[in-house]
Amino acid sequence: MREPRAAVVLALLAFVVYIPALGAGYVWDDGVLTANPLVEASDGLLRFWMSPSENTRETHYWPLVYTTFWLEYRLWGKDPFGYHLDNILLHAVCTLLLWRVLRRLEIPGAWLAAALFAVHPVHVESVAWICERKDVLSGALYLAATWAYLEFDTSRRRLWYGLALGLYVLALVSKSIVVSLPVALAILLWWKRGQLSPKRDIRPLVPFVLAGVLLTLFDLWLFYGRSTAAELEITVLERLQIAGRALWFYPAKLFWPHPLVALYPRWTLDAASPWTWLPHLAALVLVAVLWRFRARTDVRGVLAAVAFYVVTIAPALNLLKHTFMVFAWVADRFQYLATISLIVLMAAGAARLGLLAARHPLAHAAAAALPLLILGTLTWRQAGTYHDYVTLFRHNARVYPESYQAHTQLSTALSQAGKMDEAIGELDTVIRLRPPKVHTYVMGRAILSAQAGRTAEAFQSFEDALALEPEDAMVHQAFAGFLSDQGQTDRAIEHFRAALKSRPDDAATSNDLGVQLWKGGRRDEAISYMRRAVNLRPEEPVFRANLQEALSTSGQQGQ
Repeated sequence: MREPRAAVVLALLAFVVYIPALGAGYVWDDGVLTANPLVEASDGLLRFWMSPSENTRETHYWPLVYTTFWLEYRLWGKDPFGYHLDNILLHAVCTLLLWRVLRRLEIPGAWLAAALFAVHPVHVESVAWICERKDVLSGALYLAATWAYLEFDTSRRRLWYGLALGLYVLALVSKSIVVSLPVALAILLWWKRGQLSPKRDIRPLVPFVLAGVLLTLFDLWLFYGRSTAAELEITVLERLQIAGRALWFYPAKLFWPHPLVALYPRWTLDAASPWTWLPHLAALVLVAVLWRFRARTDVRGVLAAVAFYVVTIAPALNLLKHTFMVFAWVADRFQYLATISLIVLMAAGAARLGLLAARHPLAHAAAAALPLLILGTLTWRQAGTYHDYVTLFRHNARVYPESYQAHTQLSTALSQAGKMDEAIGELDTVIRLRPPKVHTYVMGRAILSAQAGRTAEAFQSFEDALALEPEDAMVHQAFAGFLSDQGQTDRAIEHFRAALKSRPDDAATSNDLGVQLWKGGRRDEAISYMRRAVNLRPEEPVFRANLQEALSTSGQQGQ
């Protein structure tokens, strides 16, 4: 197949299998776009880069992603079609760049590898989910940087070097998971030459390492300063257990991509069981065997592919805490780039075995078409599950009915769609599954019941939640708000006091208690709590307004 025609076919493959996503809307975390005031703000572009703390929808420093959202908003507002189209186009760009890199490395089966990457269903989450723009954008920049660096490695021209470094920095501010690129480049060079020269190979990569370390440390500093990830109750030993199993989970999904969901059930952690550590042992044995026979060219290629996979997937193995661990240990999108090495290994293996021999064009076409057709069909179907929030998690809950997280998200989606009875039913399923902190889901059921006008059920659910966790401030706070809406001022005051007892420095609770006391005619006490709320959070205008009104009404203006 001639080069221009081959490129067109690859681009079409990457586009066609994602056609169902073009008619999709927003799901789950797409609020990073739809509910982000900086996207709409005229000065939002500058603030994404210079004031990351103002981007309240994102805890990471990935301003280039939000730059694309900001620009697109000027073109088509919040119409999801344009955002989905751009994600698909970026995936097509990644496919073409991968093909160019593989051809540059003279890897057998390069076109098939790129085609498999284009149509493989494990990439659907990264492409069909708008907020995962960070995967396809950082992926395109990562591959472009790789191509530019390989050009530099041959020509030693500074222009190519500067371009590679600049593209790498842009990839880092799209998603810091690409930090492993310098090591991946070293692996590629070692595979090509059989050894690494400190002057020719290692020294040019040092600025890449420094840029990656500095930007990633800044990102982590910002992330842990703004997220609750550090508060996750998970030990280092447990994270090591997760990492070992995840290391094998991803290749398993690559080779058998069914079923695929947004939230996989979290597996049980048990450090005392010897079975827990078998994945780690298997990985060590595999690497040891490959290393032992690395002198053979074909074995060196396999070792390089395995090393590339491990290095690229390492940032997603949960060795560091991140907020998604609250929902699942693994996610398909985490291996968007890591799949490259194993896909290449499969395609190169097919080429080596003669399955793609040029002397048998019909056999060549059939050998390539069958897996592409199967995977493309699976991708088409999987892309359809991202049509909307409800469809995504209805599929998830059907595939993994034991996943309380999937049922929780489905309940949220249904409630947002106004299907309150179904939403309450999903929470009933969650409660039957008895997840950790089950009382919070009982409280959630109470809130939904109140919104649906099922007042008696709401009362009972709030009581049930407090029976499970009598000291939980959040439950007391929610119950107090409900009681206030029902006109039961005295009972509301009682539960606001209970909430404040558990969280004495919570400004919002102090304000709410003050407002409720004011309604109950206990003005002096009300003003004291309102003043306390202002002292705790003087920047909050609502608290100040409540206090000002109370002081004015009671004749204590300015006191």
